[in-house]
Amino acid sequence: MHGRCFFGCFWILLLSPIFEVKSQNPDSLLAVYHTDLEGQAKLSVLHQLFLSYLNNDPVKAAEYAKAQLVYAESISDLTGIGMAYYNFGVLANNRNQFDSAAYWYQEALGFFEEADNPEKIVLVRYGLAILAYYEGDYPAALDLLEDNVRLTLGTQPDSSELGDEYHLMGLIHMRKGNLNIALSEALKSLRIFQNAGNQVGVADAYNSLGGIESSLGNFQKSIDYNRLSLKIYQERNDKIYEAQALNDIGNNFFYLGQYDEAVSHLLESAALSRQLEFKDLEATAYTNLGKTYTAQKEYEQAIEILLEGLKLVEETQTPIKIVEICNALGQAYQGLQNHGMAIRYFDWSIELAFQNGFLEALGEGYLFRSISNESLKNLHAAFQDYKKHADLKDSIMNVAKSRQIEELRTIFELETKDNEIGIQQAAIQLLEQEAQITALQKVLLVSGLISLVLVAGFGWYAFRQKMKKTELAKKQMDAALHYKSRELTTQALHLAKKNETLVNLKEIAQRGKETDSTEGYHKLIQTISSDLREDRGWDTFAGFFEEVHPDFFSKAAASCPGLSPNDYRLMALIKMNLSSKEIANILCISIPGIKKARQRLRKKLGLDTGDSLEEVIMRL
Repeated sequence: MHGRCFFGCFWILLLSPIFEVKSQNPDSLLAVYHTDLEGQAKLSVLHQLFLSYLNNDPVKAAEYAKAQLVYAESISDLTGIGMAYYNFGVLANNRNQFDSAAYWYQEALGFFEEADNPEKIVLVRYGLAILAYYEGDYPAALDLLEDNVRLTLGTQPDSSELGDEYHLMGLIHMRKGNLNIALSEALKSLRIFQNAGNQVGVADAYNSLGGIESSLGNFQKSIDYNRLSLKIYQERNDKIYEAQALNDIGNNFFYLGQYDEAVSHLLESAALSRQLEFKDLEATAYTNLGKTYTAQKEYEQAIEILLEGLKLVEETQTPIKIVEICNALGQAYQGLQNHGMAIRYFDWSIELAFQNGFLEALGEGYLFRSISNESLKNLHAAFQDYKKHADLKDSIMNVAKSRQIEELRTIFELETKDNEIGIQQAAIQLLEQEAQITALQKVLLVSGLISLVLVAGFGWYAFRQKMKKTELAKKQMDAALHYKSRELTTQALHLAKKNETLVNLKEIAQRGKETDSTEGYHKLIQTISSDLREDRGWDTFAGFFEEVHPDFFSKAAASCPGLSPNDYRLMALIKMNLSSKEIANILCISIPGIKKARQRLRKKLGLDTGDSLEEVIMRL
């Protein structure tokens, strides 16, 4: 059950500015600002004033961002204008105004590109990655972040900016359920922030580690990390993140059954969130408070606080939070034995969860509603709800298995990328060595004082460098071939698992359609069938296959001109030595169907009874 709240408990971590905020008192900054500052010095102080107020007085922060823009425009400073626009984007982001944030980030990007400032380009691309994360577009967010990591590793391998990239990548993988990868990225970010002396980054990394431990059910360990981050946030007067850390600590105490501690921390979080007008976070604290009061059997108090939270999330239009609060309200009404009201909220929760694809919350809604229906003696409805809950539980298990495969695949890709970065860095070192050799040659030619010993020594050195370059090139080719071969196998297994999962989901949906003839099941079945018919997964697989076996299809066509596309597919999968079950899943046909396809292929290839189909294909 602890995983349910994770969707809404850690979202605000991303709002931390992605540049290090210096520990400067606003009063001392104002004293400096009111001196006769000009140019970059004045812009820098305005920016520091913006940062000093960002997390505790957003209105004041906006005033300094505007002053920063006006002054940057007056001196035609492109980077200064871009930073002001970027700060407007951060403010919009913190207010959940994501469309406005995207607009300001794009405006900032234009000025940074015109100023040819790579460091600031990386900065704004990180902001765009945050927005992609909020929208659930994890591939786009990871693409932006991975590009940033490559750029930053080449120029600032120990910078706080690199720590920010790893921090956000860890949060994305945490959302995707890739907890091993999330843990690795969070620890990378923590080490970088600690080495850079960036206390804000250290606090955020601790909070991420707390989130991972909570997802694993290690609630006390999560509290330990959250308290480390809370201490830093309080020291820096970062009230937004203080409120978030208090919420996370309170929620962990709830799962430990320490309800008094939970209530204390959650009330403090709600008060801070209300003061800062962060409605989503205030509603999250109310949801967790409501669950805690329900666990203490204080049902009326739970309902009162949950209805307050519901008003807030209806204003912010955050579907997952509405679903969570409705499920919590239903359970509180169950405690009062008011099952009619409980079903009313479960109905709302189920409808919204179904529309948005929140499978876990949907399954919980069906389970809770089945309990109320059973109490009202609506036994048929109770049975149907429980059956839907059980089907969704099986479906979620299949999704979890797919996530495990995807996590393994991602780990392999990350390792490969790390190897590629290592090869690139070795190549850069070799080029630098070659440049040194070239400079040395010029010096020796101009001086005219080269002795035979030096010539021999230099020649041997040059020869050694050439050998190193050749060896490096060979390693790069071997690494590329190894990567392609591994990626080909990964793609095949991923395609097989995807099709198997889709077929299982289709069967579950068909069973659901038999008991519930709503349009939703029909559309779901159509979508799954359409996805099974599409060749996008096969096209990706074929691309990798041709890179590893470039002449295979041309040789097959030359040996037997009458082959069909399905024959080519079957031959390629046999070439990879896959099992009949794996081939059947990839081609979406039964194992007996695979046997018939092999027989047809043998006839087309003109093979006799004693000839081995595998050997013929392996020789191509």
